[in-house]
Amino acid sequence: MGNPSQFLSGCFEVFTKAAGNRKSEKSKGKHDWIQYPVAIPEEICRQFSLPKIRAATNNFHPNLLLSESEFGSVYKGIVDDGTLVAVKRLRSDAVFTIKLFRTEVQLLCQLCHQHLVSLIGYCNDKDEKIVVYELKKNGSLRDHLYGCGYDPLPWKQRLEICIGAARGLHYLHTGAKRVVIHHDVKSSSILLDDKWVSKFSALGLSKIRSQSSYNKAKALEKSEPGLKGTLGYMDPEYFRDSEISEKSDVYSFGVVLFEVLCARPPAFNLIHNRCLVCLIDWVHHYIGEGTIHNIIDPYLKGKIAPECFKLFVDIALCCISEKRDKRPEIGEVELMLELALEMQEKADSEMKDLDPHGECMYGEISFPISVSDHIGVDDGNSSEFTWRDEKHPRIHHLTAFSQEIHRQLSLTQIKVATNNFHPNMLIGRGSSGNVYKGFIDDGNLVAVKRLNPDAAQAFNKFQTELQLLCQLRHPHLVSLFGICNDKDKDEMILVSELVKNGTLSDHLYGSEYDPLPWKQRLKICIDAARGLHYLHTSVKPAIIHGDVKSSNILLDYKWAGKLSDFGLSKMCSQLSYSSTSKALEKVNSVVKGSNGCLDPEYLKDSGLSKECDVHSFGLVLFEVLCARKVFDPTLDEDERHLADWVRRCIDRGTIYNIIDPYLKGKIAPTCFKIFMDLAHCCTSLEGNTWPEMDEVTLMLKLALEMQEKADSQMKNLDPHGDCMYGEISFSYPRS
Repeated sequence: MGNPSQFLSGCFEVFTKAAGNRKSEKSKGKHDWIQYPVAIPEEICRQFSLPKIRAATNNFHPNLLLSESEFGSVYKGIVDDGTLVAVKRLRSDAVFTIKLFRTEVQLLCQLCHQHLVSLIGYCNDKDEKIVVYELKKNGSLRDHLYGCGYDPLPWKQRLEICIGAARGLHYLHTGAKRVVIHHDVKSSSILLDDKWVSKFSALGLSKIRSQSSYNKAKALEKSEPGLKGTLGYMDPEYFRDSEISEKSDVYSFGVVLFEVLCARPPAFNLIHNRCLVCLIDWVHHYIGEGTIHNIIDPYLKGKIAPECFKLFVDIALCCISEKRDKRPEIGEVELMLELALEMQEKADSEMKDLDPHGECMYGEISFPISVSDHIGVDDGNSSEFTWRDEKHPRIHHLTAFSQEIHRQLSLTQIKVATNNFHPNMLIGRGSSGNVYKGFIDDGNLVAVKRLNPDAAQAFNKFQTELQLLCQLRHPHLVSLFGICNDKDKDEMILVSELVKNGTLSDHLYGSEYDPLPWKQRLKICIDAARGLHYLHTSVKPAIIHGDVKSSNILLDYKWAGKLSDFGLSKMCSQLSYSSTSKALEKVNSVVKGSNGCLDPEYLKDSGLSKECDVHSFGLVLFEVLCARKVFDPTLDEDERHLADWVRRCIDRGTIYNIIDPYLKGKIAPTCFKIFMDLAHCCTSLEGNTWPEMDEVTLMLKLALEMQEKADSQMKNLDPHGDCMYGEISFSYPRS
């Protein structure tokens, strides 16, 4: 089953497995798309003879030597019609040579991911154990951080490399039937291809265990006698108990993050006193001294936005927590690195707006950090770092809204800004009030939400939205500008940023807009999923949006998606888990939200949970694909409810009919299947099968990657033609 096409054909099974990681009892016996054989799988992996290997490497000529380690040497080689390869020749006298060889070949034969190196073949000739894999043009990450002969990498490129590596590691931990613990994560194991895409290599020390042993504490794997791995990267708890888990990889990855920031190896000599220093101890020293800016690679000084730097250091510090149960999951690390990159890009964009011809240069970074097991994400309103509860990264507890943390606008200012709420300035209506376009200060465009005081729950909505917008800070949530709370006039008004391109619903079925291209729709969905994931997991208490719909996803001038309208949101404590599903938090006996957008269990139980948001987001995905409203009373009865209509089309085998006519022929089949599987899972009638929002985000990104890959292949075949695909048809698992 090493054929990559089988990965695609099994996407539904893989996704439902990933979504069921926290529901392991349901998942037993399923998702058999990958297996690890006892013997090396000759039928799916090319075998080279030793003479061919010698010919490829000019008899292992020293001039072709790329690197050496305690386990063997890597040579550059040329096979077949000139294909460049990396030839890893394992030492014949090494104790674990056979095990290393077998493990690496088995894994590379069967794991398929864009951030893992691809196996070309192997040679098993008596004492010669050789692995042949794709040669990465740009060497290893280590080479570019402190190797000779290379220019320093720009900061954003370093972030992108880290994100790619985190994705590869996340795939190993959660993306297959068996958990793969890399066990030798380091900068020299992260290779860079000709497009600077990072790929994990060196899987010889990896540990494999069944997903069925998954539990919240993460099962520990007892290692063989004798420590394995690379000094400077090894989990401190591994030294103590010889046990490893996914969190051991997370620790090593945290060391890599500091290598990336500091451009120093995990252990190095100080020139003046000529003593060997551990990178992590060196970092802690400067943090303790309050001179954290001294750890930054001199090439990067002035080039890192302060908010990006704070978040990056925060992530890295949490990864290297002494206790493994205090470290985040690698999926959390991946998402927070993406957020750090977004913060850097946003800061650079704002800097360019101020000085289009100047370089983006930032001042010296200085702020206090508390070094402990609970270091973490800043909420944007504090000069100190906070981090974790026992399981997840969190920002500060949300407090009751305070007049000290938002701008107060008078009713007179609001009336001037909106031309006394002139009808021409009206841009939206809702059951709880109207939204107007306005101009504040020196012409800043804002959205002015004037709540209807007669609407039920008006004050509660006002207080909730104010409280959240004041304290939440994320690129994919709308930002609050200020408020007006005039009790004498019974006016409750929220003023937030006005996004230039309206709402997602405007562009899906608004008559005055051109249809959005498919890849742009995918990117908007990814943005919205990130915002929702932030609400669900990065805030304490967790936040349930409660009214996820396409009209509440706003699009800025760069077409980035931003969640808005938090009036129905609820703050809740972490929900408890049962063996099969999460308990619904009972918050209200009144069913609220938008017709057609609430999940079946909420309508039945009058409760609200994070799963309600997931279900509603699944409906948004169908809106995006079909360009139809969730509920449209003008249609025939069997087509009025979008989700029901889609299910009927699936049952009838007419799934192609649901696609927006503008998109037909423009969606790659592999991408379409992943997207459909995801939306189908989110809108399942059984709530205990719904995925988490981080899993939704990752699958959407995979769908986008599949689309981009298919488009690239199509362009290679016909550089001047349009990317057009045939009618999509496949059997589909039914609800």
